[in-house]
Amino acid sequence: MRYIYFSPHLDDAVFSCGGIIAQQVGQGKSVEVWSFFTADPPQSDLTPFARILHKRWGKSGNPYQVRRKEDMEACTLLSVNFRHYGFLDCIYRRYPSNKTPVVKKTADLFKPVREKETELIAIITHSLKRHLHLEDVIFLPLGVGSHIDHLLVRNLAGYLINEKLYYPDYPYAAKVKSIDDLELPQDAIAHHYLLTDSELKFWQNSAECYQSQVSSFWKTAEDMKADISHYASSLVGSTIWSF
Repeated sequence: MRYIYFSPHLDDAVFSCGGIIAQQVGQGKSVEVWSFFTADPPQSDLTPFARILHKRWGKSGNPYQVRRKEDMEACTLLSVNFRHYGFLDCIYRRYPSNKTPVVKKTADLFKPVREKETELIAIITHSLKRHLHLEDVIFLPLGVGSHIDHLLVRNLAGYLINEKLYYPDYPYAAKVKSIDDLELPQDAIAHHYLLTDSELKFWQNSAECYQSQVSSFWKTAEDMKADISHYASSLVGSTIWSF
């Protein structure tokens, strides 16, 4: 049996669950992180918004080559296997009907898509069914923050028969003021993990591997580590839900 974390992007699972993953590995569990939107960007026709993000990440050529390397380093630090599925991030995708960008500005990342990406979902589901075993337990994002790609990955649950658990998406979940804000089903059960100092440090250090992404949420890596420490002891930090 494997514990498989579904990570929309090359950082989400480790940012959200690095401490839990470290604890599970320490208990002898077989843990893997499967990231979905990991493909190289198109060589031309990037939107102005995508160019802005590339500049923020500090990489003008192929930022996803760097991001994949960061993920490999983080997963190696945590002693987990990884898989990169190679689908395009929503900032590069276009609607099939008219070829307009799915995302033109920051706000679009957190709004419902105008057209359900049916073909993409079918392709992802087909790939997953080739690689999953019936006994595998999968951990999916709750979709806290309503990011397009996070919601798409969460909704994959409806196409899979494996046992499923759900993790709050950090750092978006750090803004949650009460459990009610997570909009969980009434029968949801919380599984809270008490982390050791060593497991917390593994979480912080593995998150630090994603150097290109730190500036999107924090001023410095030290700020990020302090934020993770605070989040770990919050209402939703270090918690997984089943329903």
